[in-house]
Amino acid sequence: PSVGQTDTNELQKIIKSVKSDVMVFQEVVNADAFANLMAQALPSYRYNMSTCGGMGKQKIAIAYNPAIFEFVSQKEDFTFSGSGLDSACGSLRPVFLVTLRKKKTKETFVFAGI
Repeated sequence: PSVGQTDTNELQKIIKSVKSDVMVFQEVVNADAFANLMAQALPSYRYNMSTCGGMGKQKIAIAYNPAIFEFVSQKEDFTFSGSGLDSACGSLRPVFLVTLRKKKTKETFVFAGI
């Protein structure tokens, strides 16, 4: 049975109510729709998206407030999906790692989306 499409209006409300400095989104299938959602819900935020979505083409996005954090790097770790560290995209989605640096303290954080 199909669960239907994402209710983007409801999702926008949730995102605006949470509005954390860093947010992880799973199962992003339509990158254009996600870009539109972010532009409406959190227009000042930036995000990075994984390139591999596995068999279901469900990518991971990590959004952040650029007033608080600066982007350092991103990487997809395939070891958790049963492949090597830098293997090609297979049936399972890899762990998506984004490294951000807090502007005020210069502390570095690695955020993971699974």
